[in-house]
Amino acid sequence: MIYKFVTDGGYTMIPLLVASVLCLGLILERSWHWVVLWLARDERLRAELLTLAVDRRRAEATRDPVASVLYHFIRTQDAEMAAALAEKKLRETKRALPVVNIITTVSCSLGLFGTVIGVSMAFSTLALGRNETELAAALSVALNTTMFGLVIYLLGYIASSVSNLLSSRMAHQIEEGLNVIQARLRTKKVGDVVLVG
Repeated sequence: MIYKFVTDGGYTMIPLLVASVLCLGLILERSWHWVVLWLARDERLRAELLTLAVDRRRAEATRDPVASVLYHFIRTQDAEMAAALAEKKLRETKRALPVVNIITTVSCSLGLFGTVIGVSMAFSTLALGRNETELAAALSVALNTTMFGLVIYLLGYIASSVSNLLSSRMAHQIEEGLNVIQARLRTKKVGDVVLVG
């Protein structure tokens, strides 16, 4: 059934198939990235960092990006460096999204291009007075490429939106944590920060 769907779509399906494989690969890579970040999340360490009582060994070994930025800020007390590190961590979460956006836009355009080709073939078939089978084949090109292009677009759009949402949430957590730590550092002397281990 899938083979027939693809072959009925004509030559426009070839670049759409390539685009779908690339898009799916990037979506899976981004999904894995977020799963790794979720597994590395250390709520206890984050809470400790907010109280400025830090287990240095745990903080230096953490793979939690939020905890890593907060610890860096406590250690250096340099807001600009912490902001630069946070920006770097957030850029990593959005690394493949521009490519996904390009692929989805091109896929949607290719789907519409296939529609134009299919409708043109359908009109040619009608003009030449050919049978219904050829007309159905022409309409298959139009409908199949449109559907396939839109499916790729929707998958890419959903994945990109979810990834942007998760990145924004992480940015908010980092900003909130930095504000709390900054407020606490103002009320304490530098020597009062407890670095254990």
